[in-house]
Amino acid sequence: MSSKRKKHLILSIFMLLPLLAGGLLWGYLHYQSGAFQRAYEHGNTYEQLNSLMNTTRYAEAVRQAGYDVDNYGLKMNNRIDSLTTKTKPAVVISVPTKSGVFARMDINADEDLMLEFDERMKLKTIVYGKGSENLHNNEIPKDDRDKYEAFVREAMEKTIEDIHDSMSS
Repeated sequence: MSSKRKKHLILSIFMLLPLLAGGLLWGYLHYQSGAFQRAYEHGNTYEQLNSLMNTTRYAEAVRQAGYDVDNYGLKMNNRIDSLTTKTKPAVVISVPTKSGVFARMDINADEDLMLEFDERMKLKTIVYGKGSENLHNNEIPKDDRDKYEAFVREAMEKTIEDIHDSMSS
């Protein structure tokens, strides 16, 4: 190969490389902008909350749906740290982690509840507190466990639906 052809080839590569990199970056950003929509259509509650909360991208949409977003957590952690549902009693959903999702609920002044779901949304742990007494998992009657789990799941799903619907309109 002649010296001119080598120079031309190298010059062409250097000119095309930024175009290729820019196209890949645009494609990635475009793909990420629809993460919540894809999770809403095809994912479970964990995936929906993860795509919604582990970014700052949807903070304004969450606010427009009528939910509070902590500005400190948004700026310091680059994510929505928690969502509080509009149910009575309110459920506080913590940002999903690799191990799952935590939800907390104050039933009344001296009763509270903490639930932990894994990434497949299978209930891992439930703790019921009344005053200074705590009951864990099987210490809580099955009917009560099922009732609390169903209530928290429904509250999470309703919150996600509210946010999604506000983004769609």
